[in-house]
Formats: sequence, C-alpha cells, structure tokens
Amino acid sequence: MTYKANIPQDLPPPSVIVDQIRENFSTFASVFDNNHQALNLNNQGKHTNVILQVGTTGSPPVDDNSNRLYTFGVQSNSSFSRQLFLKIPKFLPNDQPNDPIQLTFNSVNTAGPLYQSFLIGGFLVFIGTANQPINPNTIVPITINLTPVPKDILCIIANVNGSGIGFQGTVSAKAVGNSQIVITPGQPNSGATQPYTWLAICGQ
Repeated sequence: MTYKANIPQDLPPPSVIVDQIRENFSTFASVFDNNHQALNLNNQGKHTNVILQVGTTGSPPVDDNSNRLYTFGVQSNSSFSRQLFLKIPKFLPNDQPNDPIQLTFNSVNTAGPLYQSFLIGGFLVFIGTANQPINPNTIVPITINLTPVPKDILCIIANVNGSGIGFQGTVSAKAVGNSQIVITPGQPNSGATQPYTWLAICGQ
C-alpha cells in the first residue's frame, strides 16, 4: 500500500474515496508502528526506537535553542562506518571552534586480555596487562599489538603491579609506529613473573 497525500479529492465519487481514505489510514498505521508503540496501548505513540536517516554530508547548522543529533560517515584507520554525532549551540571557551562531537564507534573488546573501548570525541582507549618473563640477566621488553589498529598513539601509561619476590619498581613504555606498544622494565626479572598494567589513548 502507498500513502497518497492528495486524498481525498472532489472526484472520484464518494464510494471510491472512502476506500482510498481507509487505505491511507492503514498505510499510515503500518508506517507509524515501525518506530512507535501501537495505537490503543498504554504508551501509544511513544518511540520504541529512533532511526536516523543516512545521507548527511556535513555538519548541520545549529542555533542557540537547539542541538543536532545525526549520523555521519567516519573513516577510521581500519574501517569506514556511520557513527552518531552531536553538535551543540556553543563550545566554550568561545575562541575555540564548535566542532561536532563523535559519540559512538563500531567496535569494543571486553573479552581481554587486550581491552578496547571508545572515548567520546573520536578516541580509542586500550587497556591491558602484560607479564615480564623471568630472566635474571637480561631486561626483556614486552611488545603489545593493538587491534583495531589506530591512526596514531597519543598517550601511554604503564604501571608495575604488586610487590614481593622479583618485584621491579620502574617501567617505561613507548609507541612503535601506530600499532605497537613496547613496555620496558627497569631491570631484569630474577624472581616470579612480574605483571604490568598499561593504558593507551589513540586516535581512531
């Protein structure tokens, strides 16, 4: 069935117009049911979900009385996907551009051991643990491969876990290209395997 916006008209005769009006109401109800609670229910008319149209080619304008929530195509280092963006009336301080804010990303990893999430604004966050192998004579760096591969690595924080036999109190971390982190203990590990916790903030 197709909704006909120009119904009813003076012609054809009333007997035909009645059927056209009924078809229009039926079509409208079917479309309405896609995203709303059905009519005659307690929550009739309320949204069950919101489907945003695809096709935005740029940041839409805003004024002092409105925000804009919209989808926009994003090319990350690993894939292209449509994400949800928010643009607010004014960004403070006033001397900074009022750029739209990216709210979503198309992947997360909560299974570990390398955890990955998303930070509003277009950043990927990686968190994990790593163990320094036992080697009493040589410092053994720990290499971690990031996935999905980010555009760039902006910040790395590494910390030593625990204390006791084999505890190493210093650690350094650096980025190798845009896909690897290397954690280097301060001295060889002559005791039990030493765990480290690390965090990396990256551009998507």
